[in-house]
Amino acid sequence: MTGKAGLKAGLIGGGVAVILTFTQLVPCLGCLTVPLMLLAYGVAGALAAYWLPTPRTAGDGAAAGAVAGAVAGALGGLAWMGVSVLMYSQMGGVDYIVQALPPEVLQMLQQYGIDPSTAFSSGMYTATSAVCCGVLSLSGIGLGALVGALFSMGKGESNSGEGGDVIDVRLD
Repeated sequence: MTGKAGLKAGLIGGGVAVILTFTQLVPCLGCLTVPLMLLAYGVAGALAAYWLPTPRTAGDGAAAGAVAGAVAGALGGLAWMGVSVLMYSQMGGVDYIVQALPPEVLQMLQQYGIDPSTAFSSGMYTATSAVCCGVLSLSGIGLGALVGALFSMGKGESNSGEGGDVIDVRLD
């Protein structure tokens, strides 16, 4: 049951992450993308734990949250990779980046024997985007598991709709 709840929540979280990824294309909103994506991974973990049958344990919530975070992180990471490569090509690629580098940076690269056009090539940019995709996926797994466990601990068996024992304590 944890896999089903996690997959369903992960697809929702992944959809939100994909939408957020496209906000990178709007210059003023790009800086908000990463924090909101991390929030989406946590919410996906909580949603997966919420959809678990009661009574829920922290372990079940963490497992469902990790599945949700993995799915959401993979979808968000792949979208991030695609949008980043699209933005790189729209900017003008390696020629634009090398021309925009300060002369001091170009000198430093040449002193170390690094060709700037190789360091900022499309292959290197794609590899860097792939690393970011992996980091986003791992972040999704960790945040989804953490929030899923915390949500399950906080919601325990009280979600079944049945009231618990009432203890009347009076301080006279």
